[in-house]
Amino acid sequence: MIHMPAVRERTEPALHAVKTEVISLPVQLPEAVDLQVGASALAALLYRYTGEELIYIQMVDAVLMWQPAAEMPFAQFVQTAEQVKHGDQESLDVLFSSLEAEADFSAQAQAVLERSSAEIALFVSHRGEGFFICRTDRLSKDLLAQLGDHYVRLLDAVIADPGKRLKDLPLLSEAERTRQLVEWNDASLALPPLCRLHELFARQAAETPDRVA
Repeated sequence: MIHMPAVRERTEPALHAVKTEVISLPVQLPEAVDLQVGASALAALLYRYTGEELIYIQMVDAVLMWQPAAEMPFAQFVQTAEQVKHGDQESLDVLFSSLEAEADFSAQAQAVLERSSAEIALFVSHRGEGFFICRTDRLSKDLLAQLGDHYVRLLDAVIADPGKRLKDLPLLSEAERTRQLVEWNDASLALPPLCRLHELFARQAAETPDRVA
């Protein structure tokens, strides 16, 4: 399971002194994606990171809750979204919002985040532009870039196949997959050529003659 790097104990930020890091998503978001699908894709990503039974996302004027399951098709997952009261959840760390695309889009996004209690936010425009933004004391720029990359890859997958199950939604790039499956699992042991089992015992005995066999 991939763990979301931002899960840690929170303290309420001082809104007048918020430190944020802004990064655009690696690619343009598909223009055909509406807000419900975009928010649900973010909720699915949070589920894949955390495995939580309930996923909450703060919208500008509401709080949405999803009830995921590993075997659930994404199209069905979208339909589980329901609006809940602000007091129905312990904390709201993630914000999703649409903004009008302007020249100073990132500054507009930061202003919205500063007025909220969220630590990470995704803002999208009707032209398919997107920005992830976060409080820098909670998430590094590299991890935020990884989060954006995973979101775009997941979003592309659910647009191509809305029936794909949540557990099968792709997150990792080819480089990340190779690193986890090959580089981090390299347990090979270099042995001398033409080495026989009894020769290994003899060599070990010669190197540590005082140890109990």
